[in-house]
Amino acid sequence: MKLSINSKITQIFLSLLISIIIATPLSISPHVVYAQNPITHSVIDLGSLGGNYTDPVAINDNGIVVGGSRTASGETHAFMWQNNSMTDLGTNGEFSIAYQVNNNNQAVGVSNSHAMLWQNGQKIDLSTVVGPNSTATGINNFGQIVGTVDVGAQHRGFLYQNGSFIYISSDLWPSGINDQGVVSGFTSDLRAVEWQDGILTYLPNIPDQTFSQALNIGNDGSIVGYSGITHASYNPILWKNDQVTELPALGGLAGAIPRDVNDSGEIVGDGWLSTSKRDAVLWQDGQVIDLGSVNGSNFSGARSINNKQQITVFGDINSDRIAQIWTLNPTLDTTPPVLNLPDSITQDATNSLGATVHYTVTATDPDNTLSEITINCSPVSGSIFPIGTTTVNCSASDPAGNMSNGSFDVVIKGASGQITDLTNLLNSFNLSGGGQNSFDVKLQNILTALSTNDTSTACGSLTAFINEVNAKSGKTLTTTQAIQLINSADQIKMVIGCQ
Repeated sequence: MKLSINSKITQIFLSLLISIIIATPLSISPHVVYAQNPITHSVIDLGSLGGNYTDPVAINDNGIVVGGSRTASGETHAFMWQNNSMTDLGTNGEFSIAYQVNNNNQAVGVSNSHAMLWQNGQKIDLSTVVGPNSTATGINNFGQIVGTVDVGAQHRGFLYQNGSFIYISSDLWPSGINDQGVVSGFTSDLRAVEWQDGILTYLPNIPDQTFSQALNIGNDGSIVGYSGITHASYNPILWKNDQVTELPALGGLAGAIPRDVNDSGEIVGDGWLSTSKRDAVLWQDGQVIDLGSVNGSNFSGARSINNKQQITVFGDINSDRIAQIWTLNPTLDTTPPVLNLPDSITQDATNSLGATVHYTVTATDPDNTLSEITINCSPVSGSIFPIGTTTVNCSASDPAGNMSNGSFDVVIKGASGQITDLTNLLNSFNLSGGGQNSFDVKLQNILTALSTNDTSTACGSLTAFINEVNAKSGKTLTTTQAIQLINSADQIKMVIGCQ
């Protein structure tokens, strides 16, 4: 079945831009290098054309962003954002999206299966030249445009300039073109390629990885993309000077997609921290840097980067996609988080094993949000703590690797300690001398028996104590006082293990 180019765009280019968001990493990367210095950034929200979805696909050195945004009616239209304002670039029907913008503010994309060029406020339909069922995917600073077009049963790459075009391959999905006229892209069987001066070259693969896609190209010839053992594997790749390099991935997961590279060799894209968490990432000086997420989104990513370290990023929250510009401001974070620890915790044992103890530990950091701080404590809250004193050791670390440590004690009172508390409780009732003395003798006998591990005598004396409390309940003891004493004595019997 022959697919229209609009269907192919949905399956190929939009799948690169959208559907890989929900993919999961499949293998482990041995090349994990984290940056020691964190990257902070300023934030500008791009807004939308009235809907709840904006995809900021590309940014030029003038800070102008293009992409696709939903309107209030739910249609997706190409947009151009500049000077804090988003302009609808229009559509030939119900759908359009801009894929690239050069430093002359010329944008290219597709509108209802027509390759489009937007410049100087005009909408130019390139399909009148290159043919219908076409899309434009890249433009360089000299106005050379690349894209793909259906020709009969084939889809072919094209190069357009100054009103004319040539076919550049019978099987090529171009993804970008640099100022030297070198085109990056991939074939229909998912092999990364570059094209220059009529020659199509397959880019080298990582050993044992047969699938690859080149997603963009820089002016120094750097090509970024991904490869894998299957079409759903995402191992981040850099091709440069006829060499292929597997880029480091976050957390050791081979799940990262480099999407763009600037003239300084800085690369941006998406990286998985886990199968359910993905952040925008930056590759810089051989290191991978987690830039974080958009508004706490679990599915964020970076679309493009210009030569002024401005990055377009997105974050998916439910069915919404939020678009922002992040301007990088490298700073050195040397401030460790501050641990907020509880004071020493004292609890009664509830049985011979001790007691379950719950506690709360938090941390603050002037450079990071609470969600970015990792807190670890041992033993963890909710553990069973044995009778006696246990020290809980805690640490808090931030994304820059700064760490603080602290501790607090958990004291679990055994039978002897609880007998002492029971004696103090009894004394607080201010009973008459005779009644008080009888109880004191029994409690002292219990302490003496416990000191010699004579649990049988201790249990017997506790039973006698409870019987006497019951006998004096409502007389020398109020009912409430009697219940307090009996409950305490019953718990002590549980700790001792009385039958």
